[in-house]
Amino acid sequence: MIAKIKDKFIRFCRWIWQECKDIKTFLLFLLVVTVLYAPVWGGYLLHMLSGWKWASIMSSACLMFWAGPFTPFFPICIGITLSIKRWGECCTKHHDTVSAPKSEKAITYTKIFWLFLVGSVAGVIIEGLFCLITKGHWETHVVSVLAPYNILYGLGVVLFYIGSVKFQNKPLIVQIIIMTVFATALELICGLLLWHVLGMRAWDYSNKFLNYKGIICLGFSVAWGFAAFVFSKLSPHIQMLLKHCTGKPWKIVCTVLSLVIALDLCMTGTSIFRWSERHYGIQAQTRIQRELDAKAPDDWMQKRFMDWRFLDAK
Repeated sequence: MIAKIKDKFIRFCRWIWQECKDIKTFLLFLLVVTVLYAPVWGGYLLHMLSGWKWASIMSSACLMFWAGPFTPFFPICIGITLSIKRWGECCTKHHDTVSAPKSEKAITYTKIFWLFLVGSVAGVIIEGLFCLITKGHWETHVVSVLAPYNILYGLGVVLFYIGSVKFQNKPLIVQIIIMTVFATALELICGLLLWHVLGMRAWDYSNKFLNYKGIICLGFSVAWGFAAFVFSKLSPHIQMLLKHCTGKPWKIVCTVLSLVIALDLCMTGTSIFRWSERHYGIQAQTRIQRELDAKAPDDWMQKRFMDWRFLDAK
């Protein structure tokens, strides 16, 4: 009995070794380990950079859990790795069997990135023109400390594109309704996060008809619906245009710009968070916080994020 169990265990270990010994699977395994351990190293990194004690406590608790004698951490990682590998192999086989026109409509990161970037910049320009027509002066509503873009518009365009691809066989009115609901939900989620996490609001629809906490309103949902209608009409042309943005040079540029934008968003999020801390009386305790106080003071942040207001502002 013991010999049989030992033999099965040895064969199981050999099978795992055969599955994991190639470099791609090994790198995937390291990625899985990194992701599962993210609450540990991420919390310690936050504590080191920002001085937040709760982050260190959270990391220590997660480390104790994963390092516990009854937590099969590495078997879990191996299981997830092999599952992802099998899923990838199935997707590859399926990709080889589908027709070429259908594969061209696939949602890829490169396409999503260019849509996000163009939508983020175009949204700022369109809103600026709208303010120029309705208010008589240009306004720049960005969500970045360095670049002229607004990620809310970029995410909206990405949602429109995914909706147009996923629901392309649905009637046009159904596509518009789905995209409008998604865009309004995105606006609501972003507004609530600003409200509850930072104690701020970036826009205020309190004086609009049928609004919810000044975050969403009927009028702007209708505007999202009109934008969804325009995007649905332009979707075939946009998909044709995106076919020319999938080559290797485009992917290289996409990778470089993704890293730059990720860095910018990290700097933006940190600057906004520190701006909120200063407003609510939290003193700088780390070198990074002091650098942010010097490089991105309140008056500069208010000028950069012109419509942003704290909830207790009169």
